[in-house]
Amino acid sequence: IGDHHLAGYLLILGALFLYLEHGKLAHLKLVRVLWPFTLLGLGVFLVLFRDTEAPWLHSMLAGRFDSLSVQHKLLEMVAILIGIIELFRRTGWLKHRAWAVLLSTLIFAAGFALLLITGPTSHMVRLQHRWMGIVVIALSLAKMGADFKPKEDWLARYAVPMLILTLGLQFVLYAE
Repeated sequence: IGDHHLAGYLLILGALFLYLEHGKLAHLKLVRVLWPFTLLGLGVFLVLFRDTEAPWLHSMLAGRFDSLSVQHKLLEMVAILIGIIELFRRTGWLKHRAWAVLLSTLIFAAGFALLLITGPTSHMVRLQHRWMGIVVIALSLAKMGADFKPKEDWLARYAVPMLILTLGLQFVLYAE
């Protein structure tokens, strides 16, 4: 199982957890923190164990962000940051609405970065990243709508989990 595929399975699991939040298990506090833990697990695993060229940290510290491995590491770290913010928002540690804006902005930035991924990749790989980027940007907009318009319950209940499921399937079906 490849790194992209593992990320996909974790995203699919996260989508299931998000969907369960609005069902019969919604009253359980544990259900509300499961989604952020899938992101944290995904990000930490990929940052620590993803097979990349050795000097990614050196390249990043030198300001060379054109390396494909540096771009992936930055996206992995953004996944960790999103997971932490979402976890702390859900546990009540981060209550200010600005955190919701930061969260949606980070998700949007990750989607935009996926649109711009460079490096020695095939046309098919670049195309897959573009489609992932489009889904992530749509996710950022749906997440912002869900956070700021709670009356639009369908965004949180269906749109956000469905977009995460779609992204997970894109990763599971990813081919290099």
